[in-house]
Amino acid sequence: MNKKRIFFYAAIIAICALAVILKQREVKALRNSTPPTFNGLWKKQGKPVITKKIYRRNIPLYEKITLKPNGDIFTGYVPRKISKKLKSGQKIHAQFNGSQATGEILHVSRKINFDTGMNLVKANFNRRAKCDKWMVTYVKVGEIKNALNVPSFLLFREKNKTYVWTVKNSLARKEEVILGASDDYGSIIKSGIFSGNEIILQGHTLLSEGDKILRIKTKNGELQ
Repeated sequence: MNKKRIFFYAAIIAICALAVILKQREVKALRNSTPPTFNGLWKKQGKPVITKKIYRRNIPLYEKITLKPNGDIFTGYVPRKISKKLKSGQKIHAQFNGSQATGEILHVSRKINFDTGMNLVKANFNRRAKCDKWMVTYVKVGEIKNALNVPSFLLFREKNKTYVWTVKNSLARKEEVILGASDDYGSIIKSGIFSGNEIILQGHTLLSEGDKILRIKTKNGELQ
């Protein structure tokens, strides 16, 4: 075997040996290193949250009435308090077999039914629904003008005060708010936050004042 071939094989052996030594050192360093923690990642990148800017708008108000098919129309009974908000021609909507159907109120009795103690309501829909059971129908009875509202589950209380989590300069801030009316539409904010403020919709349960936040984008309501 000539000297060139001996040198060539020796070089290959040396390179392989060096690679093994370097890999051993890498594995040892990984074993001795501290694994990353959620707190460490959150401190560096920010706590993941979903946010949204809120603006003033008109909030529709609805009443729920329960109706049942009776021939070609739908009938039901409502308390007198609700009957005062209803009238012929009001638009109604409900869910039929996974799709929405709209219709209108045909008649609202002003006389109390002695059997139920409530007022009779009659309505129809723009298409015949294959429904033979009681169902919940929604009737728009008004709206709150130029209101700022947030989902009620975002509010939390501390020492008899109400707060909502907001974002300022990519930091979590809890802002005290004064509430107006609350209902299925959420809670009306009278003061404390303003139109255009960014509030935290998801991830707020793990926050502390001044935490760095990481905005997570969503697609169709799901995390990307």
